[in-house]
Amino acid sequence: MKETDNEKRNRSNTILLSIIGIATLLIAVIGTTFAYFNAVLTGNENPSPVRVTTGVMAMHFEGGPSINVQNIYPRSEAWATKTFSIQGTTTTNVRLYYSISLVINENTFGEDSDRDDVLVFTLEVDETSSNNGGTIAEMGETNIPRVGPVPIGTGYFEGPIDGTATHTYHLRLFFPDRGFNQDAEQGKIFRAHIHVQN
Repeated sequence: MKETDNEKRNRSNTILLSIIGIATLLIAVIGTTFAYFNAVLTGNENPSPVRVTTGVMAMHFEGGPSINVQNIYPRSEAWATKTFSIQGTTTTNVRLYYSISLVINENTFGEDSDRDDVLVFTLEVDETSSNNGGTIAEMGETNIPRVGPVPIGTGYFEGPIDGTATHTYHLRLFFPDRGFNQDAEQGKIFRAHIHVQN
């Protein structure tokens, strides 16, 4: 059976359309792949560059994050010192931020006198802290309320960091002598912990 001219044209058109379809598909795939890799690997002309942020932060509390003090009385020395360190690592040009707060679990000091200055804390930056980024500002005597978290501040590590950067802090708890009778504070309870969040 001999192929007619019409059938030959249809078969030629089918082959030609198939070749054009395959070529179009290859061009589309190659163009899309190039655009994808161009945007991801080398950036694009968009004024807002794509940033990949990566970093690791670790917290270390000497003796755990809790602060428990018993049988305290008014004096000028600290009743408790909580030393803790925050470590940051990143290979990118980003800042790793963190914030610290003192979370009050229970505080019955001052409830009879409605005072919020019975217990106070101070915060000091350890002199061995690496200078990579901004540490939290040191705090002088700061009143400890009876409820709620007490925001202490925000610090950061500036990337990139070669190795690991460390910020170390000392939080000290005081029951200061106010120069008047503080016997009403006998038998009171204070429980708190330090919370670090990134």
